Amino acid sequence: MAKSKSQKNQEVDALTSGLQSAKAAVVITMTGLKVKDNWDFRKILRKEGVKLEVAKKTLFKIALDKANIELPVDDLTGTVAMLLDDKEEARAAKLAADFKKDHPQVELQKGTVRMGGKWQSFNQAEILVLSKLPSRQELISKLMYLLNYPTTGLVRVLAGVPQKFVGTIKAIQDKKAQS
Repeated sequence: MAKSKSQKNQEVDALTSGLQSAKAAVVITMTGLKVKDNWDFRKILRKEGVKLEVAKKTLFKIALDKANIELPVDDLTGTVAMLLDDKEEARAAKLAADFKKDHPQVELQKGTVRMGGKWQSFNQAEILVLSKLPSRQELISKLMYLLNYPTTGLVRVLAGVPQKFVGTIKAIQDKKAQS
């Protein structure tokens, strides 16, 4: 059943507000994806707090224009969807890339990330690189490890001297006990 003009306007408004509140948007194509796989993908995304919007390319184009984002979608073919993430910049791309491993029908096409007040667009190759970046939690844990490492190393060095001294005294004591 065809959508009325008011339904299309509501959909564009919803897409526009989603884009304006998002930190990142990733455009994917998923032609040939089975319904069950689609629902599984949506469940994964919902669990992570990422929205999946499926619409016609013209509606995406209008919403992108309204949100002042330059991301051409005219050249894409098939079922086009957009992942919107309002918390992290690389998470949507990472989730789509992980899902693609088992479902080759999903293709990461383009993306855009909010940097400050401006949007930075990425082509297909760049969005794949973005999907391979470590997550925010991984980066924080690595930073904490690096900040903690010098203190841990100092404690180990300082604890090593008395341990060797005690070990030497024990060896002397054992040697005298044998004589």
